[in-house]
Amino acid sequence: MDNDRGRSRGAFHNRVMQELAGRMDSARPCQKAGLAAMLLCEASFHTEADGTLAMTLSPDLPGERPGAWTKLFTLLKKTFNITFESVACQGEVVPDFGLLLTRDQIYECARLCGMLPSGQWADLSEFLPHILRDDACRRSFLRNCFLCVGRVSDPEREYSASFDCSKTALAQQILKLCTSGGILVKILYRKRDAVVYSREADAISDLLNYLGAPLSQMELENSRIMRQMRGSINRKVNCETSNIRRSIVASGRQAEAIRALQSSSMWGSLPASLRQTGEARLEHPDLSMTELGALLNPPAGKSCVNHRLRKLFSLAGELQADV
Repeated sequence: MDNDRGRSRGAFHNRVMQELAGRMDSARPCQKAGLAAMLLCEASFHTEADGTLAMTLSPDLPGERPGAWTKLFTLLKKTFNITFESVACQGEVVPDFGLLLTRDQIYECARLCGMLPSGQWADLSEFLPHILRDDACRRSFLRNCFLCVGRVSDPEREYSASFDCSKTALAQQILKLCTSGGILVKILYRKRDAVVYSREADAISDLLNYLGAPLSQMELENSRIMRQMRGSINRKVNCETSNIRRSIVASGRQAEAIRALQSSSMWGSLPASLRQTGEARLEHPDLSMTELGALLNPPAGKSCVNHRLRKLFSLAGELQADV
């Protein structure tokens, strides 16, 4: 099911993720904020039988989000200054990950997620402000959260972006960060999970800008322009088609009225201007009133032609009533 959802998100989602995965903050506080985001989304901690802390990562991450997997690996190495030479000296293996971390480094990862010295876990609403000390750190945190649990639809089909969180407390903090960044989003609770989402094009554009994905934002804006242009063209075509349909119907009714008058004795007594307009309509049933008026001698304006045709139609009605 998850793979089916991944395929349905399409190329735009993948391009957004590639762009976000390629953004690497140079400031160490921002790197730690980004790493904390990814660990909160993808890591779990438990105590082994000997009392030591162990960390595991989501086994689905490499297959579903390879960009997030690579960035998490890179951030761990940068945070702990791990090099290829020092890897051989590390003692603890992170299961299903392949990166060797010491026990102290695993405890440091836990502290980045809010574990207190007592071994208890802090309230995220009280803990995160210490990590998200400035706007750059908040952007890094939100960017890497989206890289791990974010979804965005192809703007050619629909406008939809969301953070799908397994931790309700994390979703609430994401909502708070988006709101403080001027991004209008909502939150939806689903049993134990929570989704922070938006289906507004403006909000999704603001989100991509805030996350640091200008190329994806530009692609979305271009798509919006094309959709608006297509919508405008379709409305104009539909309006024009409707007008043509009404004109054809009206022209047919006018022709019937004019023929009825021509076959009666009333026709010869009508003013020359009415007879000329009636004959022109029969000869040119597809012309507009403006075009029809230009053929008359002397030429007549649209309102004048309309008045004459209405008069002919009214006289035909009177003729039918007398019969």
